[in-house]
Amino acid sequence: MANKPKLTQLFLFNSNWGPREGQEDQKVVFFWPQETEINTQIRSIGLIEAVIRFGETFSKKPAHSLHTQKTRTVWKEVEENFFLCFTVTVPSVKKAGKDGADVLEFRPEDVSDSVLLGVLERAHSMFSLFLGGLDVILDTNNGDKEVVREKTDHFYTRYLATLRLENSSVLDMWGGLQYLPLESELFLRVQTLVTRTQEMFTNIHSSLFLQQGQLVWSGLVPDTTRLLVHYLTTTLLPSLTTLPSPSPTSPHQGRFLVGGQDTDTLPLVHLTTGQYHLVVFHAINSTLCMLLSHSPDQQFYSSVSSSLGPSLSNLSADLTHIWANTSNNNPVPQDMVKFIYFNAANFAVKSTVDPGNENLVNLASELASDLPEGGEVTAKLNTDQWLVVRVAGVRTVIVILNQKNLNLMEVSEEVARLDKSSFGRICML
Repeated sequence: MANKPKLTQLFLFNSNWGPREGQEDQKVVFFWPQETEINTQIRSIGLIEAVIRFGETFSKKPAHSLHTQKTRTVWKEVEENFFLCFTVTVPSVKKAGKDGADVLEFRPEDVSDSVLLGVLERAHSMFSLFLGGLDVILDTNNGDKEVVREKTDHFYTRYLATLRLENSSVLDMWGGLQYLPLESELFLRVQTLVTRTQEMFTNIHSSLFLQQGQLVWSGLVPDTTRLLVHYLTTTLLPSLTTLPSPSPTSPHQGRFLVGGQDTDTLPLVHLTTGQYHLVVFHAINSTLCMLLSHSPDQQFYSSVSSSLGPSLSNLSADLTHIWANTSNNNPVPQDMVKFIYFNAANFAVKSTVDPGNENLVNLASELASDLPEGGEVTAKLNTDQWLVVRVAGVRTVIVILNQKNLNLMEVSEEVARLDKSSFGRICML
């Protein structure tokens, strides 16, 4: 079995910062691994610059990747003259050679440029969300390049801990949101809690509500919502297991994951409407993320804890109980038909595909990219699996059929059965 892609380099550079010979080291904004020798950093940046210039002579579309036998590098001009780059290893597998010795066979098809670029773009989007962007940092610090280097170092050294490139798939490229479907009465209870909280605390600009890591309610635009949900689900919520549990004698189970003391330095979230302070309150399995128009004082934290804590705890307990009953009554079927659904309009994503099928899913995404006007592709793989990719407007459905010895008519019947059971209320014309 082939190994997984592994990140070997992540770097950010600006060619205009060192335009003359002997100033090449000034182009480096951030480079990881940080112990990399400066000459190696300069060579890596110089190679990307050369490929970009070479590509410009043949195409108006900028080059975005460099393929070698052992590595794959992708890059994007995330802001004017700023290029962010990833380099990963190409998966390989050992096979017996003609003389009996093991040889490495590289599997470039197991690495997707589109997926890597999606992960890269989200990394910069997260940077801009919390730090405003590279140009903003320059403008607010009188063009001081060292401040830019310090802030990018502070962000990316921490963000690297959340990167899981070895398991990346089209889901990471899409950056979709998992919405929790609720009955109207339960959804109304969530909406009422959020509305009452915002009316009680007028410095709350907007909020979003998650239950067990899935989105229930958001007062933000989809782009910002999916970035904040990504931050919550990859950074904050996984750390819950390392935090002490609330005392059983406490009047409620609520606690602050971000904020809680007036001495805390809150993260700033940069939106088009301004900068907002991030506060996150959690109870049992529910998370309320709040963006505040100004920094809160201790009275705010005390009031939120005393007023929101009991109501959020009760609501979360009810949602958790109903979710558990629903899961027990509707166990996940060990079906031979798996699917991924994505809606680009609201970034909604739903997947029943098991982990370990990333390469198959990435292949499907490549097929989907060949259907810009919509359509359907059906393919049989050498593993005897069938792959069906359907694109209709902003919606994409990928179906994987694991049954053996199916013919094309039987595949169509299975897909039609899936359409009726899972997509009956969705227009896929």
